[in-house]
Amino acid sequence: MKLDAVIGNPPYQVMDGGNSASALPVYQHFVTLSKKLNPHYISMITPSRWFAGGRGLNEYRDEMLNDNRMVEIIDYADSKECFPTVIISGGINYFLWSDTHKGLCHIVNVIRGQRNKMERKLNEYPVFVRSNLSISIIRKTNLSNSKSLSSLVLPSNPFGFRTYIRGESEPFKDSIRFIHSDGVGYVARSKVSRCKDAIDTYNVITTRAMSGGNKPNVDGSYQIIPATMKVMRAGEICAETYICIGQFEKEEKAEHLMHYLSTKFVRFLMLQSMTSIMISKDVFRFVPLQDFAKDWTDEELYNLYALTRNEREYIESIIKPLG
Repeated sequence: MKLDAVIGNPPYQVMDGGNSASALPVYQHFVTLSKKLNPHYISMITPSRWFAGGRGLNEYRDEMLNDNRMVEIIDYADSKECFPTVIISGGINYFLWSDTHKGLCHIVNVIRGQRNKMERKLNEYPVFVRSNLSISIIRKTNLSNSKSLSSLVLPSNPFGFRTYIRGESEPFKDSIRFIHSDGVGYVARSKVSRCKDAIDTYNVITTRAMSGGNKPNVDGSYQIIPATMKVMRAGEICAETYICIGQFEKEEKAEHLMHYLSTKFVRFLMLQSMTSIMISKDVFRFVPLQDFAKDWTDEELYNLYALTRNEREYIESIIKPLG
């Protein structure tokens, strides 16, 4: 016997035996088992946390994003728009799956009662971009014909010094300044084990842990990069605590890069790749590389990529000013 449809609101999580805030998602198992029953249709309502993957959800996310039988996803970033008395972190969604559908998925974003609709491939990018408006903006940056800023990002722990290392309190022969979370120390240049070519260049550094923990403020806005971002001068290195970007011969270019990273445009594009609280090289995949011989402002970038008024207002509404 072939089932016609599987419809449900499965259990979302179970406690894992740890602390009171620790739980494992289980809803993905109900969706996977439903597919194995080989019905004509599946429609379920689940948390939207699977969009970003994470604990117990990475394999499920990959399976869903590569399944071209997904007909439609209705996504509520604020779960209270669907369930007025329930707060579900990350929002909720319900979807329709059909065994006869082969093609694009109809994505509907519901925000403050407004619906934004688009048909698109779920696996268009290495990460799932939740917002349809964000997809439109990303496409306009035309990264297929240009490099991304990730090409200037040094690997994690760029110079080989772990977060707990502090170095010496005073400079000594052949030492270099070493920036760590408690301030500045000094280490021997000969102890640098990685990215030695970057020691005598100018870079922008910022802590790898995202400000706000990758969660929106009460008004729904994000900050993304800490306001403590700064230029690391030639002859200085940093601990694993920081992500390091640039490798410029001139300090002016590093200053211009720092201003670029401070724009809402760049921080918005970074947000689209954030899947955890940590800022990694991959977070810059959607950020286009610019000529840093000049400074950049949001207005110039909006005009450069021909963003519509609606797209500009969207960026301005969800990215918090630095400070």
